[in-house]
Amino acid sequence: MPGIDDQSGLEALAKLNGGLNLTPETSQELKDDLNSMMEMPTDGAAMSESMLEATLTAPDAIGPRSRIAVEFTGPMDSSDYIGLAAAGAKDVLAVARAGNAGNVLLVAPRAEGRYELRYYTAGGEVLAQRIIDFGSHLFKKSKMAPIVIGASY
Repeated sequence: MPGIDDQSGLEALAKLNGGLNLTPETSQELKDDLNSMMEMPTDGAAMSESMLEATLTAPDAIGPRSRIAVEFTGPMDSSDYIGLAAAGAKDVLAVARAGNAGNVLLVAPRAEGRYELRYYTAGGEVLAQRIIDFGSHLFKKSKMAPIVIGASY
């Protein structure tokens, strides 16, 4: 009776189905191929800087309680998120999951002031940040002159 060391049956099945017979040698080849395709480091190597880059694009200023359209690039891991916080503050006021869309909508707080948009990794590391000012004082209100019917302008 064949023992556990006899791999001939698995090898024959792999050949018959056009598959790969996994051995210690071929499993290492497969691992190396998958890692190179995904551009992921192997054996505990550090991630490259390009894998940890992110950008945030949003208006420089916006009125309180307005929608903030944020465009971003980054690793876009399913657990990454875009956060909004008061400038310099640790606490986040609003969040949106980064996912893989490249854009999110947040709502500006009522309180006027300077805030930061931040791209956070799942581990809480900030990869990018952008200052944005909230306040009605940032938008000049223009008074329209009354229109007089029959007058020429």
